[in-house]
Amino acid sequence: MKSEFSEFSYGFALTFEITNALFSTASGVPFLPSLIQEKKLGYDVNFTAMGWPLFLQFKLSEYLSFHSSYSRSRGEPCYRISVYRLLDSDQHNLLKGLAGREPEVYYAAPAFSRQSDFNRYFINGEIINKTVFISLESLPSLTDNEHHQITFDASTRPSGVKWHSTEGSISIIRYPAKTGWNTLEYK
Repeated sequence: MKSEFSEFSYGFALTFEITNALFSTASGVPFLPSLIQEKKLGYDVNFTAMGWPLFLQFKLSEYLSFHSSYSRSRGEPCYRISVYRLLDSDQHNLLKGLAGREPEVYYAAPAFSRQSDFNRYFINGEIINKTVFISLESLPSLTDNEHHQITFDASTRPSGVKWHSTEGSISIIRYPAKTGWNTLEYK
């Protein structure tokens, strides 16, 4: 099941929560590149001016029931995000390169897909807790024009994140961030 909300709405809600959590220590505003800048930079938002070198690329999740091959191989329903093929965009490799220079570069994806859940999590300040943060440092670079996906379960636990490609699947170990995620609180 595809998400019932837009990537833009999700990105706004997550940025709002992170901004509120960092507000008391902020020395600037988050940087949201234009669409032209995003093509060159790879990310949707950068919190460096707020005092945290955090770069996020928002991805919408697709819920997969037990009927999907991904869910059957995992033994549980899961969520999936797709990575742009190299032929379509260099976004993944741009983010991978940035992760070599910056400590906190992530795909951020919701572990929910229904609008009613989105509304409830936003009102209760739970978007951060219902988001999976997938470290680009842990992912391979793209060298082919094949389709690549990442799956994760609704708990957003580290062992639940897997990279899928034509070469097979790998578990992603390093997640979430190196610093600060457990101290973020909605204000």
